[in-house]
Order: sequence, then C-alpha cells, then structure tokens
Amino acid sequence: MESWYESGALNKSAHPIEHLADALRLAEIFNRGGIYLDLDVVVMRSLAFLTLPFVSQSPTVST
Repeated sequence: MESWYESGALNKSAHPIEHLADALRLAEIFNRGGIYLDLDVVVMRSLAFLTLPFVSQSPTVST
C-alpha cells in the first residue's frame, strides 16, 4: 500500500478522501482481522460462519 500511496495515484482520483479511507479500512482489517460493515447494512443472521478469509465489495451505485 505504501507504493500505491507514494505513486501519487491517490492524487489523480476524483474522490481521494474516500479512496484513502477505503485503503485505511482494508489495511486495518488485514492487520487486525475482523469485519467491516457500513451503517446501511442490516445483519439478519449470525456472522459466526465466516471463518475463512474473504473480501467482498458491492458495485458502486450512481445516484
């Protein structure tokens, strides 16, 4: 991630603050483990079955 930041790619983004926040979230999850959910997610059942590592991202929705 350091090379991505130093490359200046973040400065070329249309949404640099949001992309930096996404990268920091992923780095924390990678380093510490855990789950990240946005506030608009409603959990309908236990997440205890998530024992294997995986990453998922929903498609961007244009409004």
